Amino acid sequence: MPFASCTSGHAHRLLRWCVWGTLSAALCPTVFAQSTESAEPDARHTASFYLQSNWAPHDTSAAGIGITLPWKHWRKPLWGGEVRGHWDIYASRLRFDGIHGSDHSWMIGVMPTLRWRGDSGQSPWFWEAGLGIVGMTDRYRTTRKEFSTNLNFSTHLGLGYSFGERRRHEIQLQIEHISNAGIQHPNPGENFVRVRYGFHF
Repeated sequence: MPFASCTSGHAHRLLRWCVWGTLSAALCPTVFAQSTESAEPDARHTASFYLQSNWAPHDTSAAGIGITLPWKHWRKPLWGGEVRGHWDIYASRLRFDGIHGSDHSWMIGVMPTLRWRGDSGQSPWFWEAGLGIVGMTDRYRTTRKEFSTNLNFSTHLGLGYSFGERRRHEIQLQIEHISNAGIQHPNPGENFVRVRYGFHF
């Protein structure tokens, strides 16, 4: 089934709401705008828009869009580098080898994320870790495993690199785990490999 097609009008409305809401938040000058008085020498610590693809075993995949909203005034020195934080908000369409006539689901994720850069925060390379919540419009039920909840937890660990003019561009490789943390059974969980391209504005 092509990525652009969807049999659920509800899923279309949910995606439009997510995109509108997250972009509005990123552009809101009274809450999220970057301070021009303390402009960074590059763009790595500003808000970003990204595209990502996910893969899991046995024909499970996803594609999505998202934004990151930095915790503007929060930073901590650590191990000769610097840790900063941001909110990561995304919407993805998940496809899988499903049962009971279901083979896709829309996913909406929100997670606080920490990012560490070496060289006192000046390195183009960074490590990232996050923990948040993922909601699915349809339960994940494949020929191999079945989630018992639509609302689950997501954790990820990633390695990325910033490049280009003012380091506006970044690429990242992540490992993500989604499960409900044992709140309800069955809880088999699923592991994804994610590739992401981001642009800071």
